[in-house]
Amino acid sequence: MHARFFIQHIHPHEQAVIRRMVELLKPGGWLMIEDLDAATMPARPDHPLSAAYNQATAGSRPGNSADVGGRPPGRALPSRFQKAGLINIRQDGRIYVENGGSLMARFFVESLKVSRQQFDEKGFGPVIDLNIQALSDPTFCSRAAPSLRVGQKPGEAVLEISGPAPYYCNSKSGCFTFRPART
Repeated sequence: MHARFFIQHIHPHEQAVIRRMVELLKPGGWLMIEDLDAATMPARPDHPLSAAYNQATAGSRPGNSADVGGRPPGRALPSRFQKAGLINIRQDGRIYVENGGSLMARFFVESLKVSRQQFDEKGFGPVIDLNIQALSDPTFCSRAAPSLRVGQKPGEAVLEISGPAPYYCNSKSGCFTFRPART
């Protein structure tokens, strides 16, 4: 089972949802969750919109703020996986550097627009406006560092895995696909 950039949107129900995902796995089945860690997403410090962007990224959504022992969603996944009973937990991460106006930046802008009402209700409207402006500016540069966690439900089909998280990135779609490593 795979979930990407989902956990940040279900605050404060992350543990219950992960527990349910594990319940749905067959014995020996795998759960892979990739989510953001807002603390790893700062903008280039010399850009005039960086401070507003960093503020919006760190606190605009409850799921992006620290929620488990001071850790954002991506960083909290290992303990959540352990609490849900998973074994063979592995982790990996990537850093993506994006300029304003890039395909990914445009995706984030559209995501912000769709979520706009929620931001306005929490008083983040002006900060989100600056965030959208930054992500549309080709001189603006930010990075994203999703955190990937893989864990296995105990059972008959348990395979031991060594090394980094067993997945690859399909350069055409950008999707991560899990391929269990056999020992």
